[in-house]
Amino acid sequence: MPSENGWEPARVNAAQCNWVTVPGTNVTLQILKGQPTDVLRAAAADFNAYIEPLRDADSACYTPTNSVPTSNHLNATACDWNWDSHPFHAKGTFNQAQMKTIREMQRFYTQDGLLLLFWAGDWASPIDEMHWQMGYSTYGDPRVQKFIDTKIRPDGFSTFRRGGVVDVPSRATGFTAEVLSEAMGGTVPLSRYAELLPAVKEALRLCDCTTVNRIAMWMAQVGHESAGLKYMEEIADGSAYERRRDLGNTQPGDGRKFKGHGPIQITGRYNHTKVSEWAYSKGLVPSPTFFVDNPRELASDRYGFLGVVWYWTIARPMNSYADAGDLDGATRAVNGGLNGWADRRDRWNRCRALHYDITFEPTEEGFLMALSEAEQREMLDLLRQQAGVRRESSSPLRHLDSTYRNTIAGYSLSADGNVHVLLSYLLAQLGHPPTLSLLNDLANADLSKYPDRADGKNIAKAILTKIQMPSAPTTVVRQAEPEVLPYIPPPTYVPPTPAPQPEPQRQVAAPVRMPAEAPETGLLAEITSLTAQLRGVSETVSKIVQGSDDEE
Repeated sequence: MPSENGWEPARVNAAQCNWVTVPGTNVTLQILKGQPTDVLRAAAADFNAYIEPLRDADSACYTPTNSVPTSNHLNATACDWNWDSHPFHAKGTFNQAQMKTIREMQRFYTQDGLLLLFWAGDWASPIDEMHWQMGYSTYGDPRVQKFIDTKIRPDGFSTFRRGGVVDVPSRATGFTAEVLSEAMGGTVPLSRYAELLPAVKEALRLCDCTTVNRIAMWMAQVGHESAGLKYMEEIADGSAYERRRDLGNTQPGDGRKFKGHGPIQITGRYNHTKVSEWAYSKGLVPSPTFFVDNPRELASDRYGFLGVVWYWTIARPMNSYADAGDLDGATRAVNGGLNGWADRRDRWNRCRALHYDITFEPTEEGFLMALSEAEQREMLDLLRQQAGVRRESSSPLRHLDSTYRNTIAGYSLSADGNVHVLLSYLLAQLGHPPTLSLLNDLANADLSKYPDRADGKNIAKAILTKIQMPSAPTTVVRQAEPEVLPYIPPPTYVPPTPAPQPEPQRQVAAPVRMPAEAPETGLLAEITSLTAQLRGVSETVSKIVQGSDDEE
């Protein structure tokens, strides 16, 4: 049976409540954790300061039993202030000035048309002017959090008649393994939550879960599907999904092979295919069928949360449900029905009660700390563009059937390889001993041991053939050291000494004669000649490679 004001759960236990002291008093209240604590504690402080001093040490919020089955005391979202001394079932218990303040308070506790604080003096029956509760239709409404964020101060007071800067701090000192454990229900050891924390934080960031409602919905849905991150794979063997064409299971064995994987239980061949294609397009996996070929990888710590990100942002508009506080809609989007709704509800409420804040500061000193979150995302996107997105070659000599063959990073590595071939050819021509040794090793490579080096072997043979340096299986060919020409310094210019002249007479100095340039040595000419021979090596390599292809 639902509660009278619509707040869920309709019944709670003491562990789901907070004992809080009303600011400015010694009075304590046992209120439902989360938004009701923030609102009712601040309202009680306003009531005490401006309407009637609180007198009873316990102003009757939570009660485990009640004669009214829908009472809001059963879920700790209602209070009876001064219940032991305020007249009960009596009308007109507040004077005119107090009534004026009550109405002023109610206007203050209204956010964008939503009344957050209901006074039971407005009931026709029963008459209960000491009773205050969370307003109707406030459960799950984002305007409640907006009110808390803008009108309730860090000290618990509201800004009603006080003003003050509202800067609500995180109730947790950052997003730690302890916070994750509390949010998920502590079903695994703290050390396990510490292992998963980086992946969870990254998944929340990629899911754009940066508000209390979004984080709480993520924790509620993922927490239920994985039993608090205890299971990264569906417990059942998947036989029930056999031949489920709605899941894309069209081949024998698909049910077991593509049972629920990952903390949100990605199920079926179709979904595994879509996650693979999406992850590949982001440069996150090596092939567009990665999770189809390796479905259990989607249950690994490394890749498991990719399924959550895909489902949350691509498969379903999960943040729209979170922003609206629509637990039913979110549950149907994940489950297809309302299975496990009560557990998801309890997780949702528990996580909203934590009211922690997740920030994504770098964990170590570094240049990233100087970048905004948007700039960090831009950098990450740039890196993915360079290392994850395949592109067509820009060479005018690319193959006629060329497609998106490589990434920018891959093409850079290819350029490095091509330059090394040319450099090796030039150095071999100059008789560079290490290069000649390398070429002989490659030319005599055992392809049974190095099956991927056939191209290198052919190229090495071509270079050695071109420079007419025969290769031998065991002998390293070394070219004789080139003759070193003696260094002849250019003549030193000594300016002529002018003859002494009489002081009054001046002569123009003879023009300076620069020494003749040193004759060009043969080294530059040799390098120029070698460069021109590059054309020839390309033809030789092509012939040898073509001959190798024909033999195959």
